[in-house]
Amino acid sequence: MTSFKEEFMRSRELAEVGVEAELYRNDDGMLLVRQVPPPPVTITPEGEIDMGTVGEALEELPEALAAGASGLVQGATAATVGLPGDLVAIGNAAVDYFNQGDVAQALTILSDMSEQYGSGRVKQFFDENLPEVFSDKAKVAADVSRTYGEFGGVGTAAVAGARQVPPALRAIDRAGQRAQARLDENVGTTLMSGIDPKRAADELTAGAGQVARLMLPDVQKQMKMDKRMSMQPPAVLEALTDQDRELIKKLGGEKRASESVEPGLDDMDIINADEFMRARSKQEPTPPPPPARKQDELGFYSRAQDFIDNIKQEKLTGQQLKGQMLNAGVKPDELKWTGLDKFLEENPKLTKQEAMDFIEDNKVRLEEITYEGSTLDPDTHQSFTGPESIRDEAEIMFHRERIDEYVDEHLEDVFTSLGVEPDDIPMHIDAYTDLQDATGGRVFNPSQEVLGPLQARYPEVDVENIGRQVDEKLDELAEDFYNDNPFYQVDGEGALEDYRIVGNDDVGYYVTYKGISTGMDDVYSINEAQVQVQTHAMERGLVNFGGETQYSEYTQPGAENYREVLLTNPGYKGDPSFELNETQRERLKELKEKVTAEMKRRAQSGETPIYGPQDALSAKEMTDYEALHFQDRKVGMPSPSPHWQEDDVVAHARLSDRVAPDSFTHSSGLRADGKVLYIEEIQSDWAQTGRRRGFGAQEVEFSEPIYKGKDDKGRDTWVVNSKDADGLDRPHKFLGGPTDFPTKEAALEAIEREKKIRPKSLGRVQEGPVVGTTEKFTEATMRRLIRKAADEGYDYIAWTPGYVQVDRWGEQGLETYYNKVLPKSTKKVAQSLDKEAKVEVISVNIEGEPQETLALRITDKLKKMAKEGQPLFAVPAAAGTGAALTSKEERNGNL
Repeated sequence: MTSFKEEFMRSRELAEVGVEAELYRNDDGMLLVRQVPPPPVTITPEGEIDMGTVGEALEELPEALAAGASGLVQGATAATVGLPGDLVAIGNAAVDYFNQGDVAQALTILSDMSEQYGSGRVKQFFDENLPEVFSDKAKVAADVSRTYGEFGGVGTAAVAGARQVPPALRAIDRAGQRAQARLDENVGTTLMSGIDPKRAADELTAGAGQVARLMLPDVQKQMKMDKRMSMQPPAVLEALTDQDRELIKKLGGEKRASESVEPGLDDMDIINADEFMRARSKQEPTPPPPPARKQDELGFYSRAQDFIDNIKQEKLTGQQLKGQMLNAGVKPDELKWTGLDKFLEENPKLTKQEAMDFIEDNKVRLEEITYEGSTLDPDTHQSFTGPESIRDEAEIMFHRERIDEYVDEHLEDVFTSLGVEPDDIPMHIDAYTDLQDATGGRVFNPSQEVLGPLQARYPEVDVENIGRQVDEKLDELAEDFYNDNPFYQVDGEGALEDYRIVGNDDVGYYVTYKGISTGMDDVYSINEAQVQVQTHAMERGLVNFGGETQYSEYTQPGAENYREVLLTNPGYKGDPSFELNETQRERLKELKEKVTAEMKRRAQSGETPIYGPQDALSAKEMTDYEALHFQDRKVGMPSPSPHWQEDDVVAHARLSDRVAPDSFTHSSGLRADGKVLYIEEIQSDWAQTGRRRGFGAQEVEFSEPIYKGKDDKGRDTWVVNSKDADGLDRPHKFLGGPTDFPTKEAALEAIEREKKIRPKSLGRVQEGPVVGTTEKFTEATMRRLIRKAADEGYDYIAWTPGYVQVDRWGEQGLETYYNKVLPKSTKKVAQSLDKEAKVEVISVNIEGEPQETLALRITDKLKKMAKEGQPLFAVPAAAGTGAALTSKEERNGNL
């Protein structure tokens, strides 16, 4: 019994002598070769193509191709367990294209699937999703594809398999040739209702030349496995590729290093065919060099754009493209901030060009602004008084309110301080609680109607005075809490004498100018507040600057070439979480249309025109309109910076040039000083504000209505709590202002209305690209600085030690950032370019004195890879894998 491979070789031998042959399966299931029968496509006496016979041939094509695709991966070794959801979607797309006759697109998808998932998973998909019964010719196609699939790629194997359905392909080929000839003579007509048989044949045979050049079974069969490669038949030697010859050279070198080899022998004389084929079977094909990336002016590129530009498919599905991009390393953050995730969801079918156009129009583009020159003019530079603690009544009252919210936690200490015996404390707590319930919390001067029953119930308790006594102790407790961390006051001097800074590191500082708030907030250190005062004074012309920079005084001694570099996002479009939902959009549209209609009505009737929506809407409608309009306008509002005039500053770096003496060795062997790009400071005001207030609009969490007793008019009172920015339960202020309701039903109704009109808390900060976490903005900044160092010839990037930052700003948390977070992020970014890159300790010259500091060496490989481009979006650090900032450390930012 002959084998399939032997019959396959016979068919090729017949073809070499001009005899057209095909493989078929006989009644016993054996694969045999036979001469090809006459083609089914016939020509009419008038020389026209019989289109009916072409149609019959075309009908066989999709089934044959599908079978070929199923069989081409039979010999694969890739894992077949578990199919990703996007693979199924991609596979279905391939089947659809086969069935539609779009062979080129189907084969492209198959090739991409094999490269992305491994041929084993592709086989599993087709085994599970294609019909099990095919025609005999289709089964032959599958067998041929299987053989080719062991040695070629998915695409070439499918071509080879499909070519084993001669009646169909030959009919298409010949019909197409005749049709093309007649079209060339301008006498042809459109074929097959728009299907061009010649195009279909071209698509199938396009890879034939590549198939012929592969190391196919007929070539392998001629190899003498026990013979040296130099002794192989000419057909084998001619089939060797450049990659094969490089492999033989490598194997020869390894054998010379490990064995005693006779001198003068060529690599081909050392390696035998068996050694070569075993090594070849394990060798990965050499990938072609990647095309040049589309870098922006800062050296960043878009992974999404890079992927879309290089895919072969011209027709795509949104789900398919999203899955392919994520598997290729495109980050979810990039899909979010470019709007690609929403675009692909709204476009289930699209072309490659449409995707390319979208990403080009919407990719995130950062811009760099650099300020250079000296800083504050010494003649006008002003100072401040030292901080003095003060008594702040508003802050003491705040502490008292917090105590009242959790008064039960303090009562035991209160009664202990009042001298109540420990065994009697529970009774006093019960008496005080009952007094609160009976009076609705108004425990002073209770009426005799209230006191009588309580005094009878608690005869050993001074019920009449217990409320006043507890209140006084709670006031004292609030004072103690305040004095543990009081507010401080700092006044400006000279040109800054009208400025005052008040606050502390935990609550923050506020600044006034001539007694009026400057609007500065989110400031959590006195030094930081002083910096903001200077910025405010500069904007008002109260102080002068000698150059563009503002903060060069906050550097270590000896800084040269000081500059302030800002990374901005001028194209920022807003945080999607703040966008109106469908219900909100419809309600706002309805209200706007009502306003417009009223304007038209009054214009037509000659009535007084309206001056605003309030003239056309009811009070309740106006409440809805204002809430919805506010949220709609909030999306995309710029993020201001307390330090810069520019909005949407992603991060800033204050830099100087320094020297690392005698720090590295030149290729000449001589030691030399290293040129250091020195980071005086890295910070993101945007990110710090978001960490304090929280990022993104979040769904409001409502409590169940809570009964609070009767008010001073004897009416029932119900309240609803929601979480504030600190995660604490507070009475929710509903649309229109109410915080309490007369019935539980009224409270529930208010909750439902709130969920429709204002379901999200808008007090948080809009997130933006690369500012959502400390790691994100740090890594993005370091990617830019590595590229800057590579372009400008620096040998190192180094940064101030943590203790320097603590001394400068008085914030202990900065030590964690500069000694742990920044080094870790720098190492991560650098090793994505050069696996050998590392953060090390070097000595930097600080005004003539050596200082040990952490630094990154800018190696030649690091320079080369950085100049090839870096992605703006990168993988975030895994939780728990390194130093993380605590909430206190996060908010104690420097500049």
